[in-house]
Amino acid sequence: MNLRITTKNLTLSDEARGRIERRVYFALGRFSGRIRSVDLTLWRDNGRRGGAGKCCRILIKSRRAKDVMVEGRGEDVRSLVDRTTDRAGRAVARALDVRPRRNAGGASGKGTPRGKHERSVR
Repeated sequence: MNLRITTKNLTLSDEARGRIERRVYFALGRFSGRIRSVDLTLWRDNGRRGGAGKCCRILIKSRRAKDVMVEGRGEDVRSLVDRTTDRAGRAVARALDVRPRRNAGGASGKGTPRGKHERSVR
């Protein structure tokens, strides 16, 4: 997975850039064999109302599925990147048709399924 981080009208410290890299790999790392490249772009957007908002766009190019693009807006770069990478991870899972694993406990709390001849002891 090749990651490229670009900024427009915005400067990032090396520490912030490193944190963004870790966050992207955390959200998309499980798909790294299926992703060709990730382009993350951050920019300052002075909208119509004059607010100093920031935007984040993530473009994920897959090896086998269609490309995925996720965009978010916010005031704080850290929370903006966190939200956008989370959404990107879910979007890539949908695009690659990856279903979440069911754990033994599950939300129903029934535990592992019993065999045909096993009984529950109360």
